[in-house]
Amino acid sequence: MRWTDILIPVGLVLLLLITGCGHDAGLLNPEQAIAVFTLGGAYASFEETIKGSIEEGKLADLVVLSADPTRTPPSQLRNIRVEMTVIGGEIVFQRDD
Repeated sequence: MRWTDILIPVGLVLLLLITGCGHDAGLLNPEQAIAVFTLGGAYASFEETIKGSIEEGKLADLVVLSADPTRTPPSQLRNIRVEMTVIGGEIVFQRDD
């Protein structure tokens, strides 16, 4: 499996957790959803000392988004685009438009 194979499922899960799958309220707010997949994922794999947050000395795996998901209305989250992806401190994707 390539790392790109998980991007759409992870994004979909985040969207469903925040928007509530069509219900009135989501299960998590955007900050909580992001923490589940960053800090929580690192903790679950016993790697919280090297990843899961942007800190000096940790691996630099991150995405740059077109909008701040914590300030975007839940109904508009699906419109946020990945502008850049950095893995191991190297740019592996950058939008060209």
